[in-house]
Amino acid sequence: MNSGKRSERQAGIDMSVELVEDKALWDRFVDDSPNSMLFHKWAFLELQEKYTGDKLLPYGVFDGNDLTCILPVFSSRQNGLRLLYSPPRSSLVYIPYLGPATSAGIARLQPHDRESAWRSIIGEICAEFGRLSPNYVALGLSPGFLDVRPFERTGYEADLMYTYIIDLDRPVQAIWDSLERDTRKCIKEASKHSLSIVQSTDTATFAREMAQGLKNQGTTFFHRQRPEYLTEILDTFPDNVRMYFLYDGEDLIGANVLCCFHGHCIGWMGNTAVRGSFSANEYLLWEQMQRVKREGCRTFENTGADEKRLNLSKTKFNPALVPWFYIYRRDPLYRTAKYGLTTLEKIKRHA
Repeated sequence: MNSGKRSERQAGIDMSVELVEDKALWDRFVDDSPNSMLFHKWAFLELQEKYTGDKLLPYGVFDGNDLTCILPVFSSRQNGLRLLYSPPRSSLVYIPYLGPATSAGIARLQPHDRESAWRSIIGEICAEFGRLSPNYVALGLSPGFLDVRPFERTGYEADLMYTYIIDLDRPVQAIWDSLERDTRKCIKEASKHSLSIVQSTDTATFAREMAQGLKNQGTTFFHRQRPEYLTEILDTFPDNVRMYFLYDGEDLIGANVLCCFHGHCIGWMGNTAVRGSFSANEYLLWEQMQRVKREGCRTFENTGADEKRLNLSKTKFNPALVPWFYIYRRDPLYRTAKYGLTTLEKIKRHA
């Protein structure tokens, strides 16, 4: 497939999908897209490729010479099967969603034309996947991509997922008043301690504390991935991704990593109490929400809505429950192999 330089074609004809090699074109598109994420940035994709060992396939959907959609996909081989992911496996990169991002022009279309363009885009993408003949395809669509009908009509399955989003485009007092009463009380009590929030680049300490705190959750991202992954992210995107430690005097009691882009901030990693006689979560989250609001963010995302054990703590801030979709397709060989591996694991556990 041609990429970078493209043959001259009249705009408005049928769409086509191609691999993009022009990094500047790609990043300009990400900057202008109303639904792109920092994870779509070319340098971020390269880091995902580096730390997973998967092959990056940076697809673009063109209408004539106009780039209308991008879709970074990662190709992996496991147990003889070809797998396509976007984003890569969470246990390796800890990215909640990636999937497609569309142009501002698509967003400005009238509903009829927008649906028609979306059908054409997904049709081209699914046709390209068909030519690759993967055994499994999985796409995590970012919140806002709710029309999954074109995927379902081509044989894909769709799992409905959720995240929590807090509206920061309100006065601070209104946000504060929306918090649960007990949460406000907890934050006030925490503020009586000698607390300080310090920006840090000590990813080794962060990874160690997170792995220790999640030791009862099995083998997580923090047990699998090297701290250098986060170090390179902090070095590459210092204005967007920042890590903070919460101290009570000299004691580290909390930590988190924020990822901000396009006025939207994700409480990406951490948001957990490390140690201490009181929970630091509420205090740290409240202070971070105020910080990013001052910096111009309009929304704050507190991921983890699909984990039952986290629901009660994350709803204390009265967030909106926002849906997103996980799209996937499994061929018969993958289904058979998956069934075989699952059965083997059961046999091992009971042996």
